[in-house]
Amino acid sequence: MLNIEGAPLDGIVLKVTDPDPNTPEEVTTGDKGDGKTEFLMWGTTAAWVLRDMAGTPYTSEKAEQLDPNQPPIWDLEAIGGCTGLTPEECEAKRHICPMQNSYDLVFQRQW
Repeated sequence: MLNIEGAPLDGIVLKVTDPDPNTPEEVTTGDKGDGKTEFLMWGTTAAWVLRDMAGTPYTSEKAEQLDPNQPPIWDLEAIGGCTGLTPEECEAKRHICPMQNSYDLVFQRQW
């Protein structure tokens, strides 16, 4: 989590959930270094800014479709893995590329 100048921002709570929203998790920036936190992904996951430690609510974009087992289409496209393929062919290709994925997400406050 960064402030508008790009400096790390601690004390921001992120909500993390997999497709079963009965098991949401909250993590707080600063617990893994300045502006940083981490969470485990047991399935396709989403994460977004929820509030600060004082309880002030915030909204943010959602990082969705974070899949720990198969690369997302946009990741395959970024490395040229879908060059010349239709969207359907690219989608099929991601299912034959099993791997362990991790992500570096960056949320940045805009004020």
